[in-house]
Amino acid sequence: MRRLFLLVPDISTTKRIAEHVKTNGISEGHIHVVGKSALAIEHLHLHQANILQTTNLPHALMRGGLLGLLIGTLAGIILATLAPWGVTIPAAGIVVFTLVGIILGLWISGLVGIGVQNPIVEQAESSIREGKYLMMIDLENGQEEPLAGEILQRFPLAQVASTTVH
Repeated sequence: MRRLFLLVPDISTTKRIAEHVKTNGISEGHIHVVGKSALAIEHLHLHQANILQTTNLPHALMRGGLLGLLIGTLAGIILATLAPWGVTIPAAGIVVFTLVGIILGLWISGLVGIGVQNPIVEQAESSIREGKYLMMIDLENGQEEPLAGEILQRFPLAQVASTTVH
């Protein structure tokens, strides 16, 4: 999946773009909006972007889980192989070390990721403070360019902020 980021000048244009996107078969759940006025977003029945869209949490969790898996498994194998302090660790101990590594990796990376803003949201922050809206539209691969072109043609004040793999 890909995520198309659009910077839109006002809430009414944001609503019209969302309606246009829905006519192209994109479900409402794949359209998220960041703006200064959460009330305006809700009033027009648009989905306000949540913590998963506005922070680096999903990517941090993925990296933390993989790193925890690697470190936990390696620690379990090393301790089982070397048998320090004369303690023999069975194969199930390796599994326990792996699970503990994954849990710790997810926990620590989650704490870090929740505090790091999505880089594209961060870049658009000054525009959002000025009253613009950042739309995030989740699309299948290959849909982003034709849809972005169509949106820019119909709504010339909108700008493509970025396109990322989601």
